[in-house]
Amino acid sequence: MPHPPLPGAYQEFYLGIAEAVRGHAPVPVEARDAVATLTVLEAARLSARNRQVVTV
Repeated sequence: MPHPPLPGAYQEFYLGIAEAVRGHAPVPVEARDAVATLTVLEAARLSARNRQVVTV
């Protein structure tokens, strides 16, 4: 059984991006964390397409 999604606060995230672009706040997500997330998502996509485990 899949896990239910957690509620997000996307409005706050995009407000944080806007503040960071204006130079008023740090970015809400560090680049290394974004890259790590994309690495996991790409591995999941490849795993589903090829029907095999992909190690990250």
